[in-house]
Amino acid sequence: MCYLHISRVTYLLIWYSPKKYAVALGSSSTASGEYSYASGYNSVASGNKSYAAGYASVASAEGSVVIGDSRQVKPEADQGVAVGSKATVKNKAKQRVVVGSEAKVNAERGIAIGKEAKAGGKTTNTLLDGPAYYADAIAVGYQAEAGKGGAIALGKQAKATKQNGMALGVESEAAGDFSTAVGNESKAKGQGGVGLGNQSKAEADFAVAVGNKAEATKENSLVIGRYARANGNHSVSLGSRSEIKDGVSNSVAPGYGSVASENNVVSVAYKETPQSTELSYRKIVGVDDGVNDFDAVNVRQLKAMQGQNMAELFSVRSEVRGVAASSAALSALTPLSYDANNPTQFMVGFGTYKGRQAMALGLSHFVNDRFMVKVGGTLGGNKTGHMMNVGLTWKFGTSQGVPATSDKVLMEQLMQDNRQLKPRLEKLEARLNAM
Repeated sequence: MCYLHISRVTYLLIWYSPKKYAVALGSSSTASGEYSYASGYNSVASGNKSYAAGYASVASAEGSVVIGDSRQVKPEADQGVAVGSKATVKNKAKQRVVVGSEAKVNAERGIAIGKEAKAGGKTTNTLLDGPAYYADAIAVGYQAEAGKGGAIALGKQAKATKQNGMALGVESEAAGDFSTAVGNESKAKGQGGVGLGNQSKAEADFAVAVGNKAEATKENSLVIGRYARANGNHSVSLGSRSEIKDGVSNSVAPGYGSVASENNVVSVAYKETPQSTELSYRKIVGVDDGVNDFDAVNVRQLKAMQGQNMAELFSVRSEVRGVAASSAALSALTPLSYDANNPTQFMVGFGTYKGRQAMALGLSHFVNDRFMVKVGGTLGGNKTGHMMNVGLTWKFGTSQGVPATSDKVLMEQLMQDNRQLKPRLEKLEARLNAM
């Protein structure tokens, strides 16, 4: 031992260890490992290449570093680093870093930085000398906790409790395997869930919520926007305050305030304010012409269809008017009464209807006094075409045996009979007057 007096107040005590190149500075300090260094009252550097600095600090593992009072790196925790009051690297896990008062790392390659930070929770497996812990966890921040392997928790009271989860932000929480929560009080509770933004929540498996207070509560739902919500499976809500109603699945609500309240729809209807009870509506622009049966149709296609329909309608209207005019012309073909001496008649008819005109020609023939044949046809325009009819007329009843006499002959016979009866009537009147 070498004793060196510097002044009346200050003393320097250097204890030379029997180990190779070991140095111990301070009363009751011990450097028993090769290339070790111990500094501070009652400090111990027992691991090879270890470093212990501070009151009662203990560096027991090879390559370990301990800085601060009452800190310790337990044996076999090689390459461990403990910095801070009561910081501890326990059990056999190697290559761990602990920085902060009462911070703890329980597994290999874990990092805990911050007061009461914890990295590496227990697994369901056990080892011969005690429980096993998850490795490669990182916790940075006051009471930050990274529980399972590959988990990362950064921020005050941040928690990444599942495998490969990541929580970044004050009180953020990644509670599902492979989940990610970024932002103050953000939550990702389901497997593969992602919550990005202040108080964002992804509460189901593979749900994604991006934005301040955005919420994706159902499986495979996606939310992007401030106060946006998706409360149905496999649904997408895009835009501030957009919303998928409870239980609505496979729907999309794009744009500010959009609301989807039915399954399997894309709804652009929206509420102008959160207090609105009535929905407003949007246009969807830039839509290409639809081709397949279930493609959307744009206004250009509707106009083209409307133009085609109107052209067909005008054509039908013109044709109907022509048909009406032709029908009127055909109905004008009316034969005269039966004349045995003149059984055949030629007829002409004219018709008009809303600007369309037509002419009809007809021919009728009396076979006898009880049977007639009639034929008629029109001379219409190009659009209407020609119309034609053929008619047969039968007269039913008992035959009177009237001889085939023309109307003119009958009239002459009647006039002759009247002339013969006239003198007789005059004589009768004279007798009556004489009485």
